Amino acid sequence: MSVSVDEAVLLRDISLGGRRGRRALDELYRYYASRFLAFYRRRGVSEFDREELCQDAFIKIVRSCREAEDIHAPRAWLWSVARSVMLDYFRRRSDEALPLWQEESDVDWEESLNLQDCVDKQFARFAARAPEAAQAISWAVIEGFTAVEIADMLERSPGATREYLSQVRKKLRQALAVCRDYLTQQ
Repeated sequence: MSVSVDEAVLLRDISLGGRRGRRALDELYRYYASRFLAFYRRRGVSEFDREELCQDAFIKIVRSCREAEDIHAPRAWLWSVARSVMLDYFRRRSDEALPLWQEESDVDWEESLNLQDCVDKQFARFAARAPEAAQAISWAVIEGFTAVEIADMLERSPGATREYLSQVRKKLRQALAVCRDYLTQQ
C-alpha cells in the first residue's frame, strides 16, 4: 500500500520551481505515474503510447499548475489532466476510432480457481463493456475520491455523478452475482 500525498502542497511547490519544485514533481510522479499508466491501459492504449501519455500529462501538469491561481480539488484536477491528455491522443488519431471493447469469450466458471479469480474476471468484463463506469468505481473505491471530485473528473454535476455512481454500483452488483453463485456451489 502506498503512502498518500498532499497534492495541494506538491502542486504549489511545483509552481514555485527550483529544487523544491523538482522534488515535489518527483514525489507527485512516484505517486501518480503508475495510476495514470493503469488508467491508460484500461482504456486500451498501447504500452508505448501509455508512457508517452503519462509524460505528456506530467508536462501539462507542470505547465498548468504554474499558471493556475487556485486549484480547489487537486486530486480531481490531476485526474482531469490525465483524462484530457488521453482524449487529445484519441482525437489526434483521427484515422483510427476509439478502441473497440470486445467482449471476452464466455468464462468457464467451473474452472475458476477461487472467488478472487471470479471477481477479477467479472470486473474485467464489466470494464470492457463500460470503461468509464469501471474507472469511476475505481476512483471511488480504490482511490477514495468523493462524488464531488469524481464529478469534476467526469465533467458532470455532483448530483448527476451521485446518481451515476448509484446506477454503476447496481450494474456491477449484477455482474458480480455470478460470483455469489460460485460461492454457494463450493
